[in-house]
Amino acid sequence: RGVLPMGVLPVTALVTTVTGGSADRVMISYVDGRREERELDALAEFVTEEGNPRNRRGVASVTVVVSTPHLCEGLQLADTPGTGSIFEHNTRATERGLDDVDAAIFIVTADPPISAAEPALLDVVRDRAPHSPWTAAAPRDRSRPAR
Repeated sequence: RGVLPMGVLPVTALVTTVTGGSADRVMISYVDGRREERELDALAEFVTEEGNPRNRRGVASVTVVVSTPHLCEGLQLADTPGTGSIFEHNTRATERGLDDVDAAIFIVTADPPISAAEPALLDVVRDRAPHSPWTAAAPRDRSRPAR
């Protein structure tokens, strides 16, 4: 099932952590110390460039909790903004988010081809998580519209 926002243009504006739990929910922490819990369908309002341009909502972190057997206790996945786009603040958010990474899986598609930003990001990941990265190529299904 799809949980995270996806699209062709730069979508993700903040590092979004995904972890397992007993019920689906979104936990939001703000830079001013406030915290709130929302339904999963509110996620895009906080983590996308469209819903939260340049992080105008002042979000410090977002954790998505999903009820799934695929995320064992303690495992967290991080969805990062793309790098090298016109949104330089997204590149900076990704680089800051790498400070807490133990291992990385770097997923790319062949279409569009990678740019200079991806090898630069791989270098940063290698420096911060020396047991990484693993790289996987994700084929794109052109028979269905991008989600």
